Parts: sequence; structure tokens; C-alpha cells
Amino acid sequence: MDKKGDIMKSVIALLLNSSAGSGRASKHLEQIMNRFDFHGHSIEVLSPNSLQETKRVVSESNAERIIVVGGDGSLHYAVNATVETGRTLGLIPLGTGNDAAKALNISNQNIEESVDRCLEDPIAIDLIKSGSQYFMTSCIAGFPAQVNSRANSMQFPKGKSRYTIATLAELKKLEPSRYKLAIDNTEIEIDAMAVTVANTPYFGGGMKICPEANPSDGILDICVLGEVSRARLLYLFGKIRKGNHVDAAEVSMFRARSVTIEALGELRADGEPFRSLPASMEVVSDALLIAGARLT
Repeated sequence: MDKKGDIMKSVIALLLNSSAGSGRASKHLEQIMNRFDFHGHSIEVLSPNSLQETKRVVSESNAERIIVVGGDGSLHYAVNATVETGRTLGLIPLGTGNDAAKALNISNQNIEESVDRCLEDPIAIDLIKSGSQYFMTSCIAGFPAQVNSRANSMQFPKGKSRYTIATLAELKKLEPSRYKLAIDNTEIEIDAMAVTVANTPYFGGGMKICPEANPSDGILDICVLGEVSRARLLYLFGKIRKGNHVDAAEVSMFRARSVTIEALGELRADGEPFRSLPASMEVVSDALLIAGARLT
């Protein structure tokens, strides 16, 4: 029996974020459902709008697979709703940033191909855990967290250009913070602009902050950007987009299974507000089953 035949005629739940990607998720819903129907599956469409509601609707569903139709925020909710259930998660990436989809190499397909990938045999990937919550991509503190917060609060413009506008706005308030980091058994104190703890390479809509991060290696990658001028920060952000920043004098890269960040400010995770610092994070190996990923 082929990969898709193993789950033939099963019930599949679509977690739909109708506003994701400026409404792209809703626009493609009929096409998505038709493709699942072509493969012989019955569909239930769920439209939760919070983490707790996502947990509730997933727990009440009999679906064997939970498919996210949206972006990184919707995926974050779904991860926390499915991580301890043993169910398989799939992703049809129709958000704005789609950083998780890029990391899993499922971001460049058309709708039919994306649906087909959701029906493949799953693989197990690592997650970041902090307290009782799980994260797929990264946890960020400092300047990128401030930019992310501002961008997500903006009504206009739509799309990735709002991140550029948010970056320029936050530059006016740019100042380093004092961080105390515990990276496994090593303690570091540093004045820094940003600290990123990553399970996957990308954040901020395709910026390759931790190029070597791999969600199947059982390790977290940490990028610390030290004190820099506004002009230097903009220069380094240009390098970060392609992952060419890691050799810069102001950048320090680490790898560890656990990290604690002590500082003032906010920690954002998977692009969503999480908590005030301090915070501790650890990697949980093989924590989630996900269909259609291509990891190297």
C-alpha cells in the first residue's frame, strides 16, 4: 500500500485561520477540500482563534490527522494541541512569514502538492519547551522581539513589508540590554541587542538567524547579537537574511540542550507573545509527528 493509502478514508481535521496571509487560507479552502476528497478523505473544518480553543476542538475531534491551513501563529496553536496526543500534524502554508514551512521544506508547493504532502508518512521532529508550552521555530528576545511585536500590531500594510516598517520604527529606540545566559553548564553575561534560541533556521519572515539549526538533531542553536550601532545593525540584518552573519565580530553562536535567559523585556516564541523574561528553554527530541517534511 502506498503512503497515502495507509490513511485512506480517514477523517482529517483542517485548522483554518481565515485571516492568514491576508485571507489566502479562506480563498483556497474549496480547492483544499476537493483535493482531500479526491484522495478519499472526509473533512471537518475547525476555526479556533486562540490556543485554548484550539486545544478544545482538537481534543473533541476524532480526526487522525490535524492539518493547519495558515501560518506560523496557527501552527503554534496546533503544535501545543497535538504534541502529547500522538496524532500527526500537517501544514498547508498560507500565512505571511511561513518560517516553519521553509525549515521543513514544504513552502514552495502549489495547493494540490501541499495537500499530498500532508498525507505522507510522518517523521518525528524536535520542539522547544518552556514551562508547559512547546515551540517549533524559535524564541527571541531584544530588538527582533520588539520588531515582531510592532509588526503584528500593525493593520497596514499587509504582508512582509510591515516587518520592514516595524524595523525602521524600532530603530529609533535601539538600546542594548544586559543578558545573563545559562547555556547548558556555561554562564555568560553580555550587553546585547538580541538573543535567539532556535530549533529551525528562520525567523521574521525568512531571516536565516541560525543557519545550522535542524529540528531533528536534538540540539538548540543560539545566536547572540552584541552591542552595535544602528547602521551596523541594519547592515547585519541584511546579512542575516541569507545566514551570512555568523562570522561577524558582534555575533556569537552556541549550541546546547537547554538555555536560560535572564534580562528585562519580553520573550516572543513562534512569532507570538509568550512571557516576560526571565525564561528557561529546553529541547525535546522527537516530540511531534509531522507529515511531508524534508529534512537534511
